Amino acid sequence: MFNGIDNSVKQNGRFEGLIREAEKEAMTHLAAGDFSSNEVIKVWREAFQKFKTKKGARSSIEALLKRVHRGDHIGAINPLVDIYNSISLKYALPCGGEDIDTFAGDIRLTRADGNEPFITLGTDENSPPHEGEIVYKDDEGAICRCWNWRESVRTMLTEKTENAFMCIETEELQISARKCLAR
Repeated sequence: MFNGIDNSVKQNGRFEGLIREAEKEAMTHLAAGDFSSNEVIKVWREAFQKFKTKKGARSSIEALLKRVHRGDHIGAINPLVDIYNSISLKYALPCGGEDIDTFAGDIRLTRADGNEPFITLGTDENSPPHEGEIVYKDDEGAICRCWNWRESVRTMLTEKTENAFMCIETEELQISARKCLAR
């Protein structure tokens, strides 16, 4: 957790170089031309096969690596998002963050009931997770669907964020999720 942050967009120029450098480093994770045989991506695809997902949902690191592979630059959003995107690319791990001040109760990684409210960026439609889908959620609804696929507008990091929860998804977290799936 990070508290008392200045996440204003005026700070963004400092991080564009960080993103560009991370894009170059991400190429080392793209040795295999076929994404389905790429070890970084394969482990997440296998994890996603163990629970019900929205059709086409892929881990956040796969989406980032595909963009870099196509030559599409990752645009600056705000300092916290730029930092976690840079870390994701450099180490080929899904990363994310949420605005703590928007949480209702505690955040948890769990199976969805299937009725949690969820609205993602670019829409105003409620798109609740599937029953059994792995989600981050709080007492008000889903925060991130399909483990690390899409985040909720309600808790996303904005330039007004002052207190943030940051997450780096590692193999240890996959082990924890497997335990959750086994329940």
